[in-house]
Amino acid sequence: DNFFVLKGDLYDWLQANHDILKNLVTFRHGDTDDEIYVGEIAVKQQITEKTDWFDVNIRVKIAGYEYGFYRFKDNIINRNPIFRLPNGQIVLLPSEWFEKYDNFFSLGTQTDNDNIRIKNVHRGAIWHIQNKRHDEYVPKQMLTVPESIKATLRNYQIEGFSWLAHLSQNNMGGCLADDMGLGKTLQMITLLQYEYDKGGDKQASLIVVPTSLINNWTNEIKRFSRLSTYVFRDGARLDEQNTGRIFNHFNIIIASYSMLWRYIYLLKTYRFLYIVLDESQNIKNPTSITYRAAVRLNGQHRFVMTGTPIENSLRDLWSQFNFINPGLLGSMEYFQKHFVVPIIHEANKGAINNLQQLAVPYLLRRTKKQVAPELPQLTEEVIYCDMTE
Repeated sequence: DNFFVLKGDLYDWLQANHDILKNLVTFRHGDTDDEIYVGEIAVKQQITEKTDWFDVNIRVKIAGYEYGFYRFKDNIINRNPIFRLPNGQIVLLPSEWFEKYDNFFSLGTQTDNDNIRIKNVHRGAIWHIQNKRHDEYVPKQMLTVPESIKATLRNYQIEGFSWLAHLSQNNMGGCLADDMGLGKTLQMITLLQYEYDKGGDKQASLIVVPTSLINNWTNEIKRFSRLSTYVFRDGARLDEQNTGRIFNHFNIIIASYSMLWRYIYLLKTYRFLYIVLDESQNIKNPTSITYRAAVRLNGQHRFVMTGTPIENSLRDLWSQFNFINPGLLGSMEYFQKHFVVPIIHEANKGAINNLQQLAVPYLLRRTKKQVAPELPQLTEEVIYCDMTE
């Protein structure tokens, strides 16, 4: 009958051979008998970065017709590769679109001029459509350690401090998740000293820590910086007015998690410059009083520190990221449906990739193995102790 059947992913094959085939063969869809367009699909992409968002303009030309990319939203969301042209032909959309733009339309909104607007907090999705690597975040600028820091930072610590400062300059929060023992505390102290060294009338910053780490933080701040500290131990005799008056005398306020939820009615009335949660897995449960208190805090910049961002469940990540960048991962219900179920129960690679797009720009994690060349050599010392009878 002068026809043959082709199965599988035809787009790449048709594109590679359409110059040879266009005058020899007519392709028709097996189910509808519609003619398949085998010519070029031209895509022009322009991304403009604004203060709080990205404007993405993508134009697609097919067989003399031009479309804004939003026209293909239903096809990509429903993973339907068939698009019908006004002349009756159908087009098989490029298979790479369904991976490249899978997360795109759920994050963006259409504008009046047919652009797609993506919030600045979702810059990972922008990197993805630009084909930029997002497995390793590199700061735009390596900063000089403040002279008032009384320590010599290793290269990876300078990178971490610069990364934190870069996020702050863009009004974004972040999760510093280095292995234990790599100096997360020093990197954060360096950031705070860098900020207060700029001068000006600045509010205090709040660091919330487990009770067992209060002394460690106060000692390290005193040892490595010139920052003034106040340990918030009891708010029973304070009110909104004298709380602010006391806090304004210090750079750093240190409070335990128990003080946080017990006196959130006072702490929420003060606008902190930075809010830092150490051992932030303490807010992993979004129904806990600790999490509910933390998200009520008022501050310009938010960061968390933890060696275990995911301790028991993928939901742990949502709680901490919803604190530092509210709305980044959607609602808890959205996160459960689009990430937890597909990743945990189905091992869905697309969902894993989409989560990486969103989270990686705001997560910095280095292991001891990765930075081993910068660490001092292990030394051993044997001390013999006399035993009592």
